[in-house]
Amino acid sequence: MTAKTAVQRLVLIFASLALVAVAAIAAASPANAGSKPAAGNPASPATGPAVYDPASDSLDVFAVAGNNESLYVRTSSHARGWSTWQDLGGRFLSEPTAAYDAASRSLDVFAIGLNTALYERSWSQAHGWSAWSDLGGSWFVSRIGFSRGLAVSYDPASGSLDVFTVSGNNAALYVRSWSQARGWSGWTDLGQSVQGWPAVTYDPVNGSLYVFIAGNHGAVFERSWSLARGWSAWFDAGFTINGDPAVVYDPVSGDVEVYAVALNQSLVERYWNPAHGWSKWIDLGFELVSDPAAVYQPVTGDVQVYSEARNRTVVERYQGPAGRWSKWIDLGSAIYPSLSVAYDPTSGNVEVYALAPVTGALLERYQTPAGRWSNWITLGGHWYAL
Repeated sequence: MTAKTAVQRLVLIFASLALVAVAAIAAASPANAGSKPAAGNPASPATGPAVYDPASDSLDVFAVAGNNESLYVRTSSHARGWSTWQDLGGRFLSEPTAAYDAASRSLDVFAIGLNTALYERSWSQAHGWSAWSDLGGSWFVSRIGFSRGLAVSYDPASGSLDVFTVSGNNAALYVRSWSQARGWSGWTDLGQSVQGWPAVTYDPVNGSLYVFIAGNHGAVFERSWSLARGWSAWFDAGFTINGDPAVVYDPVSGDVEVYAVALNQSLVERYWNPAHGWSKWIDLGFELVSDPAAVYQPVTGDVQVYSEARNRTVVERYQGPAGRWSKWIDLGSAIYPSLSVAYDPTSGNVEVYALAPVTGALLERYQTPAGRWSNWITLGGHWYAL
């Protein structure tokens, strides 16, 4: 990014890596033997169809079955490898979205049911899987295929798990929060008529939760929440986009970065920094046909952005800690427009998940901290959506 200096970013990344090293040494000490991993990576919160669970040291991938709309999960851990697919029941009209709740040490998964109400189920090492909970409401779902439908984020400042979704009645954005101290809140109408699905990230420096949506005419809007100030007013970030935004917090630069596909199918980015405010929109090029997915890689200090090219293959572009963007990289394999990216702090790998055309099987490819890519791996099944 033009406003970022190499010196600033390199100093910050070396500091971040030093903290990671200290934490690793502490975790290996006799006093910490047998302790659980740290509760997630605050720089890159685990949320989406693929989520890392630090309590069990596993990466969990959720998908909706193509034959009965039931929700399934498959789990990977370094100690046990991949589990078999587990049927969690229910029937759903949206992609699943999961998040790790560090306060309760539970993994929570959400999806919109056939009656358009929101449902939630949680897992913890102490209690296993809960029953499905009906969180009510009547939420918007696409008439063609599956909808993303919602976004979830854990807010460590308030110790709450926040769920955002779009009303099927007035297309307004709503939020509902859960905490151990207060249980579930009611639904809060955040206003703003929207035409897509929300994207959320948490900024640990100023303790704010940021939510981005595409407004009624495709313009990007943003609203933030903090314990000190409550909800801000809606901010019109301008620009007309095609589809839904993705957002990620970059701890090296301190930027909240939003990515989207423009009307000309090019990837565009705008970022916010407390010292400099909002940047202009930046055109990162390429012809894309699906919404982007973004992730922060704390080992290398890269922000990585993934999408689907016109030829239906997965493509990636990343920005290094010195602020320079790579060229576009074609990762191959034709996919359906259903893409999820997650960071695994145990291995240091970035994991990419997608669905194969025709068969609907789950595909996985991962990149090691050294930058080496695995081949595409088929994890089986026949899925409507991640």
